[in-house]
Amino acid sequence: MMRHADIRTTMSIYGDVVTDEMTTAGIKVAQLAFQGNRAQAERGGS
Repeated sequence: MMRHADIRTTMSIYGDVVTDEMTTAGIKVAQLAFQGNRAQAERGGS
C-alpha cells in the first residue's frame, strides 16, 4: 500500500501494522473488482 520501490522496505517497516479492518477492507475491494469483471464478461464486454 505504501508503494515503495522494493516490497521488502514496506514489509520491514509497516508489515506488522496491518489491522483486521485493513484486511476486511482489502477483501471487500477485491470482491467488488472481481464482481465488476464478471458482470462485464457476462455482457460480452472487454
